[in-house]
Amino acid sequence: FEEACQLHYEGALLVADLFEEEDAETTVDWEDAYTALALTTVFTSAMDHFLIGDFEMAAALLELILDRDPEDHLNAPEWLAFCYVALEEWELLEELLESLPADALSTRLIGYWAAYRQNPSADIKVEIQQQAPVLYREWTADHHEETPA
Repeated sequence: FEEACQLHYEGALLVADLFEEEDAETTVDWEDAYTALALTTVFTSAMDHFLIGDFEMAAALLELILDRDPEDHLNAPEWLAFCYVALEEWELLEELLESLPADALSTRLIGYWAAYRQNPSADIKVEIQQQAPVLYREWTADHHEETPA
């Protein structure tokens, strides 16, 4: 696992170096298989860093993806929002939340987590139960059934 993560990271660094050589305003063509693979490599490394709690590196890699792929083929803003909460980057989070679908459960979860991080003594349990019962049930469930729905 560690070796795979290291390979992802080395690949992401190579891609970042290639992007640095190009004009900062240049966006990539997702239809090009090599370009899609390069961005996916950066995303995979970002997820590796996210999972080990290195939110600064994950955020940097996700921001790189967003800079080069404004059509967001990899759903980077959602993950970046979680990084911003972990890093307590509230202004960046507020800016990013405007681009996320307000009714998505993940967006709500980001909002609840941000509220808790900003005020750990706040009791958001009741608010989640009332405003997002599906999210609350999934969050507190002992068993997480996978269904096509």
